[in-house]
Amino acid sequence: MTGLVDRAHTPAPGEFSPGRELAGLLAELARTSGLSERPDVAGRIAGLASLDLGWQGRMLAYFDVFGLLSEASADETCNASERKLAPGTSAFLVASLARSSTLGELLRGLAEGYNLFHRGAFNRVERSGGQTVYIIDDEGFPYASAAFEPHRHSFIESTLVYVHCIAETFSGDCNLRFDDTN
Repeated sequence: MTGLVDRAHTPAPGEFSPGRELAGLLAELARTSGLSERPDVAGRIAGLASLDLGWQGRMLAYFDVFGLLSEASADETCNASERKLAPGTSAFLVASLARSSTLGELLRGLAEGYNLFHRGAFNRVERSGGQTVYIIDDEGFPYASAAFEPHRHSFIESTLVYVHCIAETFSGDCNLRFDDTN
């Protein structure tokens, strides 16, 4: 259903370790948010890198820490972007999509909303070979710091997992049609 465009980096086989990558991303977000010294934050990040949680457990742990950082920094990007997103921005956007009748309509609304909030064309939805593809292209995205560069791939992948969760929630709860052809 979704696709990933990352022009800067495609990991080689064996190079990508999800736990280590996500822990590195969270450590950088904690550092830029001034929260890296908090024992609860540091402990959760260390646990993410070391525990064998499986991909689902790892993503749950990641989003748990991400939520903590987002709340503490009062920014839904956790200071990853120069353009902060106020707390509640994502909830507002997701609630506004409740009237979507197809998966394509939902994903286009999500992409357009985040493009509006981030003030750029970083998200788009395309139809390809009978599939609906959600694309994140962070070319020109206003990352807050060059120190974030090694973590871009993990940030985009975790964002795509978030998009999948939204789509899955709406497809089950709101009876979305999957026959979107436009």
